[in-house]
Amino acid sequence: MAKALIFDFDGVIVLSEQARFDAIQKLAQRYGVEIPHELFRDIIGRTTQDFFALSLPDLGPGVLKEILNALQHEYGDKIIDHVTPVAATTEFIRTYSGTRKLAVASSSGVVVLKTLLKHLGIFDKFACIVGKEHVAKHKPDPEVYTLTASQLGCSPQDCIVIEDTVVGAQAAINAGMSVYILLNGVNSKVEFENVNASGFLETTEQIRQAVT
Repeated sequence: MAKALIFDFDGVIVLSEQARFDAIQKLAQRYGVEIPHELFRDIIGRTTQDFFALSLPDLGPGVLKEILNALQHEYGDKIIDHVTPVAATTEFIRTYSGTRKLAVASSSGVVVLKTLLKHLGIFDKFACIVGKEHVAKHKPDPEVYTLTASQLGCSPQDCIVIEDTVVGAQAAINAGMSVYILLNGVNSKVEFENVNASGFLETTEQIRQAVT
């Protein structure tokens, strides 16, 4: 029986990828860099730096640093204004009274994670919060999930993960964990045809039935 429930953050607890992408597009234009709308899919489940490395590998390091600094100043410090809670997941977390430990394993920064979890009123529900600063390799590498399990005192096989991206789901599977896919209105089942997921979730009740 599972001992821990581990949640991805962006796309699972809040929706913020579109707002982040829009902000990056706007800031990049200041430096004469055009980011096509079709690259939006590349940012989902990835850190901003990984997105640039994947989609704009020829961007100069000086320009990249300016864009990242501006993003932190103009977007990161006002993160609460740019996210929408995922009702199904936040309601489950807020009302959860079971014995399993809850954790967040995310590619977002810890300050952002803690700020938003406190804003949503669910920060105290989590035994462990792991962000991008804690790992050297990002999803689909399993490090963030194996580290989270270690901090929870659980084996990977004792953990259930809720993810919303192929990149994130693969990270959980690579860590040896069971993973459910949250359908959040941005993703779709067809994306996960080659992912060995335990199932798909859309409502609070479906989450309860799957993990309790």
